[in-house]
Amino acid sequence: MIKWLLAVTILLLAFGMNAAVLDSQHGWIVLLYGLIAVNVFALALMLIWLAAYFRRFRNRGFGIIGHALVYLAGGTGLAGLGHFGLSNAVCTFPSDAVSG
Repeated sequence: MIKWLLAVTILLLAFGMNAAVLDSQHGWIVLLYGLIAVNVFALALMLIWLAAYFRRFRNRGFGIIGHALVYLAGGTGLAGLGHFGLSNAVCTFPSDAVSG
């Protein structure tokens, strides 16, 4: 029972993250990188979930691929943050006050 509750939680998290990215007012760069990072992260969580609860998927290496995709999602998000900062000529990480 808990495994299905976890799957539903992952799906709700994916919908929530997509809604948050689509609500962004920062332009197409944030939208593009954000959607890619969020959806890759949701896919990674689902692959890890499949590998954790089903032997067939574990034997095919879905857990390893899922963990690699978590890092890919994080890297995509950080690359998007850098691209946004370069295109707008503003430092946004962690804040302008710290970088000043």
